[in-house]
Amino acid sequence: MIYETDLVGEAPQATTPHHQQESLMALADRLTAQHPSSTRSSDEPQRVAIVTGAERGIGAGLVAAFRDLGYSVVGTSLSMPASDDSDFLGVTGDITQAETAQRVVERARDVFGRIDSLINNAGIYIGKAFTDYTLDDYAAITAVNLTGFFHITQRVIQQMVAQGSGHVVSISTSLVDHADSTRPSALASLTKGGLVAVTRSLAIEYASRGVRVNAVSLGVIKTPLVEPSSYASNAVVHPLGRMGEIADVVDGILYLERDWRRSRSRGRTRPRRAGRLAGHPIPLGRRNADPRGVPAPADSRDRNRCRVVRQPI
Repeated sequence: MIYETDLVGEAPQATTPHHQQESLMALADRLTAQHPSSTRSSDEPQRVAIVTGAERGIGAGLVAAFRDLGYSVVGTSLSMPASDDSDFLGVTGDITQAETAQRVVERARDVFGRIDSLINNAGIYIGKAFTDYTLDDYAAITAVNLTGFFHITQRVIQQMVAQGSGHVVSISTSLVDHADSTRPSALASLTKGGLVAVTRSLAIEYASRGVRVNAVSLGVIKTPLVEPSSYASNAVVHPLGRMGEIADVVDGILYLERDWRRSRSRGRTRPRRAGRLAGHPIPLGRRNADPRGVPAPADSRDRNRCRVVRQPI
């Protein structure tokens, strides 16, 4: 059983070598140079983001990036470290349990007053031949990737509808659309493919009520759970000759976040794959989109359509 962190989150706890861990402060320092802090007017409410699977890896990078943008952040995971940051709230709990989702949403609302963004980062990947999966494997991956998504997203969207605005981003995997015989991933495709499908559905369902819903599709990302001994073999499958970095994922999500503030991104799946799918056909949700996969400016006729853009990044 292999747990990889292109679907990082509430995987069973594994021993992480000390040299692989990157502190939240170090991530913040590194990401600040790429994403200068945003400014907001004095009459604009403090924005609030919830990040699941926030303890380490991509989740910790997202916490640092959203704090750098001036957001208050609620992070949740099986184990959350203490913090003296008054604008960061850590909630320890199992994301597969409805009680945890309810507690996260209530704490965010009670402490910060609103919820503007939800990043569904928690997830697990179990790679093995389809006929080798056990019922325990099935229960574990569906509990985190689907049940966890359902519990917290349902509650957060209810809050966003009451506010009149909000943004949900879910983490998927490029294996959904481009299976790889060297990386058996039927259950990852089943569950994360479900997130891509529900992203399209929710984007349409809540478009008229101010809630935007998007997804980010990842390749292999260099996170604490990926052994350094596998870096070389994982790098060769990407035309750029390297694995994806946490900063690549953060950049993609912040792109959608900023685009959402301009009310343009909706129902989009944005890949972050270090060029792994370069040369493949790029299906576009809009006929007049740029051939590189960059959407043309939204117009009044197209603004409420569900768009899925595959970019050869």
